[in-house]
Amino acid sequence: MKAVNYEKHAEIFKSLGHPTRLMLAHKLKKKELCVCELNEFVDIDQSTLSRHLKVLKDAGVLKSEKKSMQVFYSLRVPCLLDNVLECIEDL
Repeated sequence: MKAVNYEKHAEIFKSLGHPTRLMLAHKLKKKELCVCELNEFVDIDQSTLSRHLKVLKDAGVLKSEKKSMQVFYSLRVPCLLDNVLECIEDL
């Protein structure tokens, strides 16, 4: 049986603990998006958006890929938010 890494799990939950980062992860659930596309969903400057993306990436939630001059982000594990948001609606 694999040991549960509660420290890593807490880090992931902490990274998702901001409304903007949670929304970004939710948007990336369906497909990869570039920073310019993600910027359309939030009313913040690009440097703040980049900081939010860095928090998610550092926690292991996101992966990035540079294509030409743009960086595209996607969830490392697409099922990350499956049922989580629906479940907490009932709380």
